[in-house]
Amino acid sequence: MQILAISDTHGHTDPEILEYCKQADEVWHAGDIGPGVLETFQKSCKVLRVVRGNADPKQTAPDELEFMVGGLRVRLLHHFTPSSMTGRRPDVLVHGHTHILEIRRDAAGMLIINPGACGRYGILKARTVIRFAITDGQIKRADVIELDAPATAQPHDGYWTVKEFAAHLQRRLEVTELGAIGKLAVAKCRESGLEIRKKAEGQFLVNSYPEAALRLVFEQFVRNG
Repeated sequence: MQILAISDTHGHTDPEILEYCKQADEVWHAGDIGPGVLETFQKSCKVLRVVRGNADPKQTAPDELEFMVGGLRVRLLHHFTPSSMTGRRPDVLVHGHTHILEIRRDAAGMLIINPGACGRYGILKARTVIRFAITDGQIKRADVIELDAPATAQPHDGYWTVKEFAAHLQRRLEVTELGAIGKLAVAKCRESGLEIRKKAEGQFLVNSYPEAALRLVFEQFVRNG
């Protein structure tokens, strides 16, 4: 099951966000929906679970939802603080409000997800959502999707991230395709004894690879795809 976690749209939506919504089995919106977009999301999502944020009217949606999906107990709310946690602890807590991307486990093992903001309100410019799969009662993989990613990028000392190299080739790839190419690039570098470097991408460190290795794996991916 594919889940898309979004938050803090503040009245904004666009074709890129809606395309990711259409691809997901469920979309979880952690509030601050904003005026004029809730109906658009409802039409684009197979299943939409939504809570209201502090900027939303009270009649918009419930303040909090708790539900079971794929064997996991999930709590969805807008503004989370550890002191506000009451009742039975969920397996996964999804919240928004801060506009700051976060994926972590607390000391008790609860997975906390803040997808950041995908609207255009506030001082933070990065717009993000998080997509993950639930399989056999576990979250197997979480992908951070950066909206409005740069159309072009320059190599860093001959090394590129997969996203940068795709942009350089003017190829727009889905997150799953980027992940598949990344796995091929890791295998190619290990096979050839090539260095894999780390590069800052927003708040995260991601792999960057020699251009020669990426050219080979992109060609392999195209042939097999």
